[in-house]
Amino acid sequence: MKRIVVDTNVLVSGLLTHEILPYFEVLTVKPGRPFVTMDPSEYKFIWCAIEGHAEVIVSGDEHLLNLSPNPVPVFTVAEFIDAI
Repeated sequence: MKRIVVDTNVLVSGLLTHEILPYFEVLTVKPGRPFVTMDPSEYKFIWCAIEGHAEVIVSGDEHLLNLSPNPVPVFTVAEFIDAI
């Protein structure tokens, strides 16, 4: 099974809750060092990916997509689908 972090802005809340989350482990993550200085609200996705040993973050957020260096690769939905 692949470990990924999904930015919930990418998905419709109902789809996420009823169709996707039942198949995944939910993590409680402690804050870490800041990565996305332009948008601190995006830190949680990096921290979650690191703590959960995710292979990739799936997001449409430009701050995450353009982050360099990035401790976890960030793909758009289309890039992720092409990669699997």
